[in-house]
Amino acid sequence: MNRPRQSRKVILANILLCGLAVLAVELFNGNWFKSDGLYDLGVPVNKTWYYHAQYRPNGPVVRVRYSRDWYGLRGSYTDPSAIAFLAVGGSTTDEAFISDGSTWCDVLQELFYNADRQVYVANAGISGHSTAGHLLSFEKWLPRIPGLSPDYTLFYVGINDVMVDHAAYDKLQRYADTAGVVRHIQERSALWRLYRIAKGAYQARKWDLNYQCVDFGRCNWTTNTTVVHPEETYAVAIASYAARLDQLARRSLAMGAIPVFVTQPRAYWRTRDGVLEGTSGTVYEGTSLNGLDIRRIQVCMDAEMKRIAGLSGGVFIDLAGEIELSQDDFFDFNHVNPSGAGKVASFLYSRLKDFPLRDRNLAHAGTPGGDGV
Repeated sequence: MNRPRQSRKVILANILLCGLAVLAVELFNGNWFKSDGLYDLGVPVNKTWYYHAQYRPNGPVVRVRYSRDWYGLRGSYTDPSAIAFLAVGGSTTDEAFISDGSTWCDVLQELFYNADRQVYVANAGISGHSTAGHLLSFEKWLPRIPGLSPDYTLFYVGINDVMVDHAAYDKLQRYADTAGVVRHIQERSALWRLYRIAKGAYQARKWDLNYQCVDFGRCNWTTNTTVVHPEETYAVAIASYAARLDQLARRSLAMGAIPVFVTQPRAYWRTRDGVLEGTSGTVYEGTSLNGLDIRRIQVCMDAEMKRIAGLSGGVFIDLAGEIELSQDDFFDFNHVNPSGAGKVASFLYSRLKDFPLRDRNLAHAGTPGGDGV
């Protein structure tokens, strides 16, 4: 006779315990007491992590120091007002698995320093962000960094947009425009952010964009393509990408920075004995594409990047088409290792070293810190 009542008590007790557990997670990991607008964008502020990375299967394991300052940026600049080049991109700019001081942004700054030039390069890369996410960064993050007025914005973009839903920015914008209680919860909830991170990680793995150590010696290669007319098959996605690039150029110019669009190298294809070949098999889950197909799509997107750069009065640098990289410079299909990062930096320095820069009074520059954004 008392079993139903006891069962209800057990259920209520479990619900209460679950509720208390959720409350504890939110209180200790959420952002309920200080909303800086950056929590759900995935911008770490004043954080340092240490972990290990392996750039080759069975290769040495190295210790990585990854840090973000009070403004959410990577780099060793003195003050936001001193930054001449601001790098914007996804994981290939963020370079989360390359230690502080060895990212291509860091090496680029060091090359200027070695030439007796005090030129600061700040890294605003956010892993997982496509151009849709970069647009939100220009709305919610970068304008809030005091004194930030770079001469140039280096847009190292494109990879994360190849298979992005062409309506991705519209979806992000709908989130940005969300008002009231829902928006309040989304910006502060630890569980909501965990859901978004898990969803993003799943999509990155689905589209082969996540960090992974690849044994290139075990890859199969082909000289055939399966996408006959990528400019037609992916016309909507490419057009949407171009529109986002145009918006990024406009927002960079509004900040007083000339946009510099840089194409990104990838390891899905190679030239062997004078023959171009790409990885074979289904590279993207649910989409039958090989390495050469990806290259053809990327070429179409890079052509749009060049067109937008010209129309906006910006600069186009075809790093992907001109730099000499081998598979030894990558640790997966999309991300370079420290050796590759050094080559990317050297290439960019050769193109950027003669760009005119504004005179900056660095005598009053301090150390990144203070109240942050």
